Order: sequence, then structure tokens, then C-alpha cells
Amino acid sequence: MCEFHQILKSGEAQICNAMRIFNKIKGNNIEKIAWKGASDVLFWRYPNLEANVVEAQLMVKENQLAVVISKKQETELYGKGQYTIAPESKTIFFVSTKPFLNVHWQTHTSQACIEDNEFGKVCIEMQGIYSFRITDKISDFIIGVFHQNTSISCQDLEEKLNQLLVANFVSYLTRSKVALLDLTTNLEEFSAEFTLAVGEYMEQNGVKVIDFQLKSMLFPEQISKKIKQMSTQKQPQGATLPPPLPQEGMYYIAICGMQRGPFTIIELEELKKQGILNRGTLVWTVGMPHWDIAEKQNQLIPIFHATLGA
Repeated sequence: MCEFHQILKSGEAQICNAMRIFNKIKGNNIEKIAWKGASDVLFWRYPNLEANVVEAQLMVKENQLAVVISKKQETELYGKGQYTIAPESKTIFFVSTKPFLNVHWQTHTSQACIEDNEFGKVCIEMQGIYSFRITDKISDFIIGVFHQNTSISCQDLEEKLNQLLVANFVSYLTRSKVALLDLTTNLEEFSAEFTLAVGEYMEQNGVKVIDFQLKSMLFPEQISKKIKQMSTQKQPQGATLPPPLPQEGMYYIAICGMQRGPFTIIELEELKKQGILNRGTLVWTVGMPHWDIAEKQNQLIPIFHATLGA
């Protein structure tokens, strides 16, 4: 969750007094526009420009994005740097693009109901965490969330993101038709697959989901007992089972020092397009004595063939 969870909402005057952490310098009818940022604030709207301003200088810092909307409702985006903008600009707001980590999400029983071959229809409560950041692909979704507000905290946006992510996750869970017993023993792999699956959709909405994790599931009591019993029966008494072997032709990959997968060749091609997989990425599959870089694997060479130097 965000470090802070409260933001003053009792009128623009109070908000400006509490959060007016910006640098507004006036001289010779030149207005300099900047925002110092705050630890849990995603968005901050700059107060309207003064009527007598003849030149407006916009200063955007690292991990910020400025959005300028003209009176004609034309939108321009500005990354790090200093710019001269039209003084008649109607709306100016700043967006923090830094990562927001470990945001909590959860479903309610009625939200996640799936059909399982073993147990029939089962409604589950699930919870976990994810991390995200706002991208430079500012969409109607982001502008719609921000446009009518003076400022938005991380917690304010979490509610809308959670609605989107939970709805997509439940849909993905239903389409995948994964067995509940398999799901309970492969939470990490299933989470990684969903992060990839939902990534493109969320980025179209201006949000990059960095790591979506399913941490726990709560089943109806009778189902929970049966799953526990079936899991116990599969394990030889007094023995520790090794992790299941990946399917042949599927690869594990190392991302940020963590093992992910296994992935099919088609899924690896998609990872390549997203910039997650490259020639130097460490991979492993059945039959390999140790991890090695992707470009040395004959089965993966076609993935990189189209774009030399990737």
C-alpha cells in the first residue's frame, strides 16, 4: 500500500495550502511552472495561469510527466526538460511516473466463481499485491480520472485500478480452466502468466503493471478440506517432493534475478516484443545442464532472427 493514505479534500484552498509544493516564480510577466512532487501523490493540477502572463515556462523533473490541455481540448505531453508553452493553456497537470509498490488487491466471494472438473462451481476469495507506474501513454482513462480533481493520491487511483485488474484476473482465471489443485500449488507461475497477459491491456490505459501476485485463496470450508486431503495423498509420507519438471519445449527465464515460467515459444515471442526477453536473457529447459543465454539456444534463434542486434 502507499506510504500515506490521506489527502485533504475539503476545498481547493485547503488542498493548495497542504500540497502547494511547487515553484511558481513571477517576473516580467513570465510564469515558471514546476512541481516538487510528493511521496504518495500521483497527480497534481497546477493552478490557473495569471491573466497577464505573456510567457509560460514549463519545467518537468525526472519521474514526472506534464500534460497540457489547450482551450481547443488538444493534449500535449512533456517529459523531463524545460519548455515554453502557450500562456493561454487551459489546464496543466503533473503526473508522477515513479513505481508504486506492493499495492494490495482482493476479491469478494461473489466476484470469483469458476468451474472445476473435480469440485464443480467454486467461489473463491483471493488476495495479493501488485506494483504499477503511470506511463507516457496517457489515455482517456487516466485523463478521465485526473481531469476533474485538483490532486490524486495513490490510494485514490488504487480503487479504480483494483476494479480493472480484479475483473481481468477473474476473467483470465475462468478462461484458463486451470484445475484448483494445480492453481493452489503454482501461485507464482500463474501470477507471472497473468502479469504478461494483462500487461498490454493496462498499458493501453496508461498504466504498466510491474508484478501482479496472487498470494492466497480462501475456499469454502468443505472444498478447502478436500483440497488439503488430496494434496496430502499425492505426497509420499516422510518424503519431500521436488518441484514439478517443466514441459519439454517450454522455457524458464530469469527476470530481475527471479525465475519465471515456464513459457511456450509463442509466449517467449511476446516477451521479446515487450522488451522483457532479449538475446542475453538467461533461460533453462529440460535437458540443459545449466542456465544459459537465450541466443545460444537453437530453438529460440528464430525469435531474434527478424531483428538482429536485439
